[in-house]
Amino acid sequence: MTPSMDFKDLPTFVPRKQKLLAAILLLIEEASSLGLKLTTGEIVKSLFLADDQHLADFGRPITFDNYVAMKNGPVGDTAVDMLNDRPNIRWSEFGVDRAPWLQEQDGDRSYYRAIGITADRRKLSPSDIDALRVALDHVTTVGFGKVSIETHAHPAWASAWLGKAEGDRSAAMDWRDFPMIDAAVAADLAMASTNVG
Repeated sequence: MTPSMDFKDLPTFVPRKQKLLAAILLLIEEASSLGLKLTTGEIVKSLFLADDQHLADFGRPITFDNYVAMKNGPVGDTAVDMLNDRPNIRWSEFGVDRAPWLQEQDGDRSYYRAIGITADRRKLSPSDIDALRVALDHVTTVGFGKVSIETHAHPAWASAWLGKAEGDRSAAMDWRDFPMIDAAVAADLAMASTNVG
């Protein structure tokens, strides 16, 4: 996936940058408290599951990140750029000077460790935190491979993946293909994402 994917004419959200940072740090901290270390895949799957469930339960996603269909399932465009510390990420927009985590190796596995900062839980509502915890528990209990298979059944992933051009490794997911959302709701949420603090 290339940084800042082109979402063409799809309704897109403005990611809640400080909330997204808090969500990622919360996942890393929660996993650490359980003696677990998270990979990029486990973090992005947890974020997707939490956003999807929160949208279904409360009418809004947590992070307002835009998702891309990739071989192993949905990936948040901004989240993956953050986790990979890509040049297009301006950390000051997230309220920090630099990436607040290190990516470290444990055998053949790369995982994240938070450094110098903790999740600002004031940026997350109680329902956000609950959804993130449930998603993390699911991903770490079921495993990345099974969660990838589960997310392939998601209508937005399936539509994007099946509609991608031959040879493309990813395709933008359309919020209008998420269950419980239609074109009007997607447009309203896109507008709301520009006004939410």
